[in-house]
Amino acid sequence: MSPTYKLYYFNIRALAEPIRYALAYGGITYEDVRVEREDWPKLKPTMPMGQMPVLEVDGKRVHQSIAILRYVAKIVGLAGADDWENLQIDSAVDTINDLRQKMAAVHFEADEAVKLKKRETLLNETVPFYLGKLEELAVNNNGHLAASKLTWADLFFASLLELFKIWTGPDVLAKYPNLAKTAENVYNLDSIKDWIKRRPVTEMLLAINRFKMSGPSSNPSYKLYYFNSRALAEPIRYLFAYGGIAYEDVRVEREDWSKVKPTMPMGQMPVLEIDGKRVYQSIAISRYLAKQLGLTGANDWENLQIDSAVDTVNDLRKFMAAAHFEADEAIKQKKKETLLNETVPFYLSKLEALAEENNGHLAVSKLTWADVYFVSMIELFKVWIGPELLANHPNLTKTVENFQNLDSIRDWIERRPVSEM
Repeated sequence: MSPTYKLYYFNIRALAEPIRYALAYGGITYEDVRVEREDWPKLKPTMPMGQMPVLEVDGKRVHQSIAILRYVAKIVGLAGADDWENLQIDSAVDTINDLRQKMAAVHFEADEAVKLKKRETLLNETVPFYLGKLEELAVNNNGHLAASKLTWADLFFASLLELFKIWTGPDVLAKYPNLAKTAENVYNLDSIKDWIKRRPVTEMLLAINRFKMSGPSSNPSYKLYYFNSRALAEPIRYLFAYGGIAYEDVRVEREDWSKVKPTMPMGQMPVLEIDGKRVYQSIAISRYLAKQLGLTGANDWENLQIDSAVDTVNDLRKFMAAAHFEADEAIKQKKKETLLNETVPFYLSKLEALAEENNGHLAVSKLTWADVYFVSMIELFKVWIGPELLANHPNLTKTVENFQNLDSIRDWIERRPVSEM
């Protein structure tokens, strides 16, 4: 019997539209629940993390839009043929999402003077950089963003392009013909054309109308590039340690970064080099390695739960980073107050509930890379917030202890280099 689906979101496109595209592509029937803004305060406490989109599958609710999309993509045949292709797809998707978040930070900036300055940087530096890199991907993949074929990375880009045009202007792809081709390829699919024709009028549609004016070897060699700090690279290092995998741990000194930066795929790190091929995006890399080490789920549903937990921990990291790296001291103090009194308690209580439900793990009641990711990030969180961060969260404490007591992990913790952290 086919599962029943319900998708919860506001009557807008934004984060839910990639999921709707994938469901339309696969011809999957679902209930498209569009929540009115005035009803959200009552509905919010019923959602897993008090946020949307949320997908309900046979009565079970999951959150995190990219995790949901990855799950649906696998069902409708838009995932990669193997782990290497899936890594390329994840890398492209996470890059597009990075660009979305940078655009959103400008769009939702409350201070008009700050917003103007941020927008200038966005339009003159950030957008050209990201679109230039994505254009290269489209050139190298015959009009697609990964694996030289239609994948959910293409759907993710095409569906978010509508949002990007609202935020930056309708001609955002004027200088990027291959990316334009990527989007057109998606829009010209019969199933997507049909969806675009029949989808409800939304806030986004009104805004648009106003604008009308190959895999590695069987015994691969690995190099991991990052600074001499833990942070975003530590989940990857933990995974290598867990699996007893030899790799070259290349730690770039801060003073050398300006020379190394242009050699990296997106001018950022961490970067993992596998048999000479470089890939980026720390979560995409972690997911890939976890699959090799047996730290993923037993099926797509379990992998969705793992992805959802990882993305939630990463959301918390981003909130903490925004406060930690705020340059204006007055704004920083205000952000930190909200972080300590509202954001951190909210997220940790939700993660604590997950750990309680899953016997000291964050998903599927067993050790997965969600635990690895959380444990490595909690070291960073304690630096930013304080060592007693988990004092009132016994199940999360158990999650940390379960992992750090593994022999391979104890060994790594003992011998890892002294770092900035």
